[in-house]
Order: sequence, then C-alpha cells, then structure tokens
Amino acid sequence: MSAPAQPRRTTNLRLAWRLLRREQRSGELTLIMLAVGLAMLAITAVGALTGRVEVAMQLAANRLQGGDLVLRAATPIDPAFDASAAERGLRHGRTVTFPSMLRREGQFRLIELKGVDEGFPLVGQYRLTDGREVAYGPPAGSVWIGQRLARGMQLDAGEQIELGQSKLRIDGIYSDEPDAVFDYATGADRVIIAMAELPATGLVQEGARAQWRALYAGPAAAIADFRNWLTPRLERGQRLQDSSEGRPELRQALDRASRFFRLAAVLASVLAGVAVALAARRHADRHLDGYAVLRCLGASQGQLLRLTLLQLAGVIVQAALWSLPLAWLLQTLAARLAEPGLGVSLPPAPLST
Repeated sequence: MSAPAQPRRTTNLRLAWRLLRREQRSGELTLIMLAVGLAMLAITAVGALTGRVEVAMQLAANRLQGGDLVLRAATPIDPAFDASAAERGLRHGRTVTFPSMLRREGQFRLIELKGVDEGFPLVGQYRLTDGREVAYGPPAGSVWIGQRLARGMQLDAGEQIELGQSKLRIDGIYSDEPDAVFDYATGADRVIIAMAELPATGLVQEGARAQWRALYAGPAAAIADFRNWLTPRLERGQRLQDSSEGRPELRQALDRASRFFRLAAVLASVLAGVAVALAARRHADRHLDGYAVLRCLGASQGQLLRLTLLQLAGVIVQAALWSLPLAWLLQTLAARLAEPGLGVSLPPAPLST
C-alpha cells in the first residue's frame, strides 16, 4: 500500500466516525438503526428457533423408530453387519417381534412378544410405573408388560406368567417405551423380554412369523458411510429405513414442519429487508444535499460510497449489540412456551445460528 493511501483511509474512517456520531446525536440514524436491529432480531430469533424445533422433531422421529438407521428382515440378520457398524463407531442393537400367547392361571391373551438385546434401546428410555427410567431391557428370567395388559389381566409386578415353555416373572410395568408402535391389525399388547431368554420359550422356530430388526445410531457421516457399505450386501427380504422412510406419518409431519419453518424464516427475512430498504431510502433522501456539498468540496463518488458503507457498518455493529442478545432471549422464551405443546424437549441452539 502506498504512503498516501494509508492517511487517506485513516481520514475516511475519522470522517465516517464523526458523521456517524453527529447523526446519532441528532437522531438521524434512529430509524435505520431500529430497522436494522429488528431485521437482525427477527432473522436470528426465527432461525434459531426453527433449527431447534427441526432438530427436536428429527430426534423424536429417530426415537419412535428406535435409531438413526434400521434394517428390517423376516429372518435373523447377519452379525457381521454389527461388527462393521462398530468399526465405524456406531452403536447397534437388535430386536425381534412376533405374535404369541400369554398364559396365566387359565387365562390366555394374544400379545406381541418383543425380544431385545443388550444394546437396545439406542435412543430413548423405558419408563416404568415404579419410577424407574432405564436404557436397557428386563433382567434374565423376567419380562416387562404394558399398562393396558396389566389392567386387562389384573397383573402386577412380582407375579409369574407363562410364555411358551417358560415361566417368567413380571419385573415391571412400563408406561412408555422406545419405538412404541400400536399394532392396529391385531390390537396386541407388547411384552418385553431379553433376547437371550427366547430360546428357552421354544417360540422362535423356523417358519415363525417374526420381524427381525438391527438398529444403528451415531454420527450422520458414519451412518451414511455404513449405509453405503451395507446397501449392496442386503439379501432378499431385507430393507433399510431411516426415520423418514420407516414411518410415512413421521415423514409427512417432518416435511410439513420444515416447510412451515422455512416459510417463517423467509417471511421474517422479507419483512426485515423491506424495513431496512425503506429506512435506507429515507436516510439517503435526507442526505442528498450533504453529499452534493461534499462533491462540490472535491469528494469523489468512491469516497462518498466508502463513507456511506463505513457509516452503515457502524450502524450494523451497534444494532447487533442490542438485537442479538434480545433475539437469543426471545427464542429461548418462545422455545419454553412451545415445548409443552410440541411434547418434546428442544435442544439448545448452537452459537453459530
């Protein structure tokens, strides 16, 4: 940079600062500063809240599915898939569900028996009526039953039931479970059992109408890499699903929510842009005479443009000092008000929003 250029730039900065201070004292910049601040407030608050809600809904969808990626099959799934997932840093779990009959003192009830391994659940927890919230299945030699089944058969924790060739103790009654889905075709209640206990029941035999699932959870990049590796190795009758593919109703809800929040963000941006444009136009109209005087005094068009941009930068910085903290406060308040209606806990907003 040449020697004369540095003093010229310093002079421009000083002049821009003096003009900015003068217009602030006279109230000339109040309107444009308010417009810029409100624009930043609207865009930041809506953007942060939108991001939090979308992440929360995606997490809720993954919880209802049981993981980030699910492999479904009508036959047992190759354990080598889990080993490959573990190499990529993914958590994995297995479940198998099939219809069965529960017996207790001459009473019979059609149920859906669900076997879970040590890795399940990957997302969410079981909530039991005795106050426990656990991220593992029932202990060996026992089962968990749902509240409706407990009421219908007058069952309580500590009592015994029969499943196939096994007598099992009711360890607890659950009020909420991960990947809970009501079977409208059979109306059957679920009974949860450790997968290691299934062979002793004699219920899982060749030809049984069972659905096997392998569930995987972890970073999005690792999930995508594992999916690319797994897809060409799928056998007949096996299908990979994520939260949008496995549950059509969830896909529709997520799509509608995304469209709504994108529309809200666009609307906030448009309104903010209009407000800034109107304020800037009014500001420019009121300063045409001043710019004309500066041109008569020898200021070039480039110098006037630089002065205007420097003043605008000062306005933006000062507007950000009050609008960004207020936007953060407003989106936090809005999130707290929205959580009861959404039925989910919103994750914290990233500082980069």
